[in-house]
Amino acid sequence: MYTLDFTLPDLDANRQGVLSDFQRQRLDQDVRIMKKQGRQAIWFYGAFFIFAIVGGGVVEYNDAGQDLTRLLSPSNLMGFAIAGVGLSCMVIVTIVSGWWSARSLTHASIRTVEGTAHLVNEVRGKHGMTRAYNVELRRGRFSKFTFRFQNAASMRYFEEGVPYRVYYLPYVLPQALSAEELP
Repeated sequence: MYTLDFTLPDLDANRQGVLSDFQRQRLDQDVRIMKKQGRQAIWFYGAFFIFAIVGGGVVEYNDAGQDLTRLLSPSNLMGFAIAGVGLSCMVIVTIVSGWWSARSLTHASIRTVEGTAHLVNEVRGKHGMTRAYNVELRRGRFSKFTFRFQNAASMRYFEEGVPYRVYYLPYVLPQALSAEELP
């Protein structure tokens, strides 16, 4: 939902503090994608672990002079156990963070922020200036709230120096839902 694409019914629903049916469908689709990516990460970790155990076992078996008792020595078993615990921790973190992210996005309440728009088209990166699609809502001299978008089409709703109220879902990157110009 990085693209700010809304209609008047979406804005009316957001003013009432709820998502429109269209926004709910988009949000549910994003949550399904997050869950799918979490499952894919777990499968990747599992395949990597099997590859590491089999590949490492073959290398250790050859280094041990093809002696199975040396391969299964206590020091090697400890290494296998440490690798298993490390992988288990990565899988648990993946499961919990994916679940928590999907839950927090699904149950998030709509919030608003008001401020004067400042359009940011370039940001300084590690290797110089980079193209950006950011809208900063300045709420005073030292306070600003930034929305990041995927393309310039999302920024068509905003004009430099004009005050806006933006309805959004709080998330790692705030998800803008709709916006309205303030008088």
